[in-house]
Amino acid sequence: METLNKEEETVGQDYEIVSNKPWKRQVGNCIANLYFCEFYFGNYVGARNKSVYYFVGTKSNRTFAVHIFKMVVKAVEKESRAECTRKCGKRGSSFTHSFRVGAMSRIRERCLELIKDAQNGELKDEDGSLLPALLSVYETQRTNCKDWLSGRTTLVNKPCRSNSNSAQGFSAGQVTGGKVQLSRAIHSKSSPKLLG
Repeated sequence: METLNKEEETVGQDYEIVSNKPWKRQVGNCIANLYFCEFYFGNYVGARNKSVYYFVGTKSNRTFAVHIFKMVVKAVEKESRAECTRKCGKRGSSFTHSFRVGAMSRIRERCLELIKDAQNGELKDEDGSLLPALLSVYETQRTNCKDWLSGRTTLVNKPCRSNSNSAQGFSAGQVTGGKVQLSRAIHSKSSPKLLG
């Protein structure tokens, strides 16, 4: 009864200021969509090569999407530096960039798979039970976000390209992108690791 009497959450936006990297925009967009949000970005006035990433949705959805986004980006950056040092003996090579692009590519694939499974009712909880189909939830939240955004913003959500120059780096990044945690389980104190 308490849940039924609670007021429905309203749509708003949160933002993060990040370095302007196309692979990060792709990750932000995918994670926003996975957690019932819309994603837009704009230039950050005051610093070159910085962008503002906006996550639009209900308070709980956008808060969680931002949290996951920050954790995933941090994990990919850390792993790319470590792997580049192991493979190339230095940092900052094309291996690092290609690693991040590869990770982004795999994260995008996984987000799309999770969304499709959620919409079709094919996701399972911890005990193996099928969760209800979320197609209507995705549609409702998308409509609510678009309604909130209409007439409110001139922010950009356009495709961006990220090229990869190192096949070895891209491949290694795909492995990490396949392991990085995208589910709400990372919020639990009992599962603090982001990878694995």
